Amino acid sequence: MCIINIQNNLHSRQLMKILVKNKKVKLKYIPDNGAWTFHIVVPNTKNLEGGWGYIKVTGTIDNYDIKTKNLMPQKGKDMLLAVNAEIRKAIKKKGGDTVNLNLFLKEFGD
Repeated sequence: MCIINIQNNLHSRQLMKILVKNKKVKLKYIPDNGAWTFHIVVPNTKNLEGGWGYIKVTGTIDNYDIKTKNLMPQKGKDMLLAVNAEIRKAIKKKGGDTVNLNLFLKEFGD
Protein backbone atom coordinates (compact mmCIF):
# COMPACT_ATOMS: atom_id res chain seq x y z
CA MET A 1 0.00 0.00 0.00
CA CYS A 2 1.16 3.55 -0.70
CA ILE A 3 1.15 6.15 2.07
CA ILE A 4 0.20 9.76 1.42
CA ASN A 5 0.86 12.57 3.92
CA ILE A 6 -1.71 15.37 4.03
CA GLN A 7 -2.46 18.24 6.41
CA ASN A 8 -5.94 18.47 7.95
CA ASN A 9 -7.63 21.62 9.33
CA LEU A 10 -6.23 21.01 12.82
CA HIS A 11 -2.65 21.03 11.50
CA SER A 12 -2.03 17.47 12.69
CA ARG A 13 -0.57 14.96 10.30
CA GLN A 14 -2.92 12.42 8.77
CA LEU A 15 -1.65 9.29 7.05
CA MET A 16 -3.77 7.66 4.40
CA LYS A 17 -3.16 4.26 2.82
CA ILE A 18 -4.56 3.48 -0.60
CA LEU A 19 -7.11 0.68 -0.28
CA VAL A 20 -8.59 0.76 -3.79
CA LYS A 21 -7.29 2.65 -6.82
CA ASN A 22 -9.42 3.08 -9.97
CA LYS A 23 -11.27 -0.21 -9.47
CA LYS A 24 -14.51 -0.98 -11.30
CA VAL A 25 -16.97 -2.52 -8.80
CA LYS A 26 -20.69 -3.30 -8.74
CA LEU A 27 -23.16 -1.25 -6.75
CA LYS A 28 -25.05 -4.02 -4.95
CA TYR A 29 -28.75 -3.91 -4.10
CA ILE A 30 -30.34 -6.07 -1.39
CA PRO A 31 -34.00 -5.14 -0.71
CA ASP A 32 -35.05 -4.37 2.88
CA ASN A 33 -31.46 -4.35 4.16
CA GLY A 34 -31.66 -1.00 6.01
CA ALA A 35 -28.72 1.35 5.47
CA TRP A 36 -26.99 -1.48 3.59
CA THR A 37 -29.69 -1.84 0.89
CA PHE A 38 -27.23 -0.24 -1.57
CA HIS A 39 -23.57 -1.00 -0.93
CA ILE A 40 -20.21 -1.78 -2.44
CA VAL A 41 -18.08 -4.76 -1.41
CA VAL A 42 -14.63 -3.18 -0.95
CA PRO A 43 -11.99 -5.51 -2.42
CA ASN A 44 -9.05 -6.75 -0.34
CA THR A 45 -10.40 -5.54 3.02
CA LYS A 46 -11.25 -8.79 4.81
CA ASN A 47 -7.93 -8.78 6.69
CA LEU A 48 -8.28 -5.23 8.03
CA GLU A 49 -8.71 -5.24 11.79
CA GLY A 50 -11.33 -3.21 13.61
CA GLY A 51 -15.00 -3.24 14.44
CA TRP A 52 -17.83 -0.95 13.35
CA GLY A 53 -16.85 2.73 13.45
CA TYR A 54 -13.14 2.01 13.68
CA ILE A 55 -12.35 1.65 9.97
CA LYS A 56 -12.94 4.96 8.21
CA VAL A 57 -12.29 5.76 4.57
CA THR A 58 -12.24 8.74 2.25
CA GLY A 59 -12.06 8.84 -1.55
CA THR A 60 -14.39 8.84 -4.56
CA ILE A 61 -17.20 6.81 -6.08
CA ASP A 62 -17.16 7.80 -9.74
CA ASN A 63 -16.48 11.56 -9.33
CA TYR A 64 -18.37 11.94 -6.04
CA ASP A 65 -16.10 12.90 -3.12
CA ILE A 66 -16.46 10.84 0.04
CA LYS A 67 -15.24 12.84 3.02
CA THR A 68 -15.45 10.15 5.72
CA LYS A 69 -17.44 6.90 5.72
CA ASN A 70 -17.30 3.80 7.91
CA LEU A 71 -16.67 0.38 6.46
CA MET A 72 -18.86 -2.46 7.74
CA PRO A 73 -16.83 -5.50 8.79
CA GLN A 74 -18.06 -8.96 7.83
CA LYS A 75 -16.52 -12.02 9.44
CA GLY A 76 -14.17 -13.66 6.93
CA LYS A 77 -15.34 -11.46 4.04
CA ASP A 78 -14.45 -8.14 2.43
CA MET A 79 -16.00 -5.10 4.11
CA LEU A 80 -19.01 -3.13 2.88
CA LEU A 81 -19.39 0.56 2.06
CA ALA A 82 -22.97 1.86 2.23
CA VAL A 83 -24.02 4.04 -0.72
CA ASN A 84 -26.86 6.35 0.31
CA ALA A 85 -29.45 8.06 -1.87
CA GLU A 86 -27.48 11.34 -2.01
CA ILE A 87 -24.48 9.55 -3.53
CA ARG A 88 -26.57 7.43 -5.92
CA LYS A 89 -28.42 10.51 -7.15
CA ALA A 90 -25.18 12.46 -7.68
CA ILE A 91 -23.53 9.64 -9.67
CA LYS A 92 -26.80 8.67 -11.40
CA LYS A 93 -26.38 4.97 -10.60
CA LYS A 94 -28.66 2.21 -9.31
CA GLY A 95 -28.20 -1.32 -8.01
CA GLY A 96 -26.33 -3.52 -10.46
CA ASP A 97 -24.49 -0.62 -12.12
CA THR A 98 -20.70 -0.45 -12.20
CA VAL A 99 -18.87 2.40 -10.46
CA ASN A 100 -15.24 3.50 -10.33
CA LEU A 101 -13.92 3.31 -6.75
CA ASN A 102 -10.94 5.04 -5.12
CA LEU A 103 -10.62 4.62 -1.36
CA PHE A 104 -8.05 5.60 1.23
CA LEU A 105 -7.90 4.24 4.76
CA LYS A 106 -7.83 7.07 7.30
CA GLU A 107 -5.29 6.64 10.09
CA PHE A 108 -4.26 9.47 12.37
CA GLY A 109 -0.57 9.88 13.09
CA ASP A 110 1.32 12.14 15.43
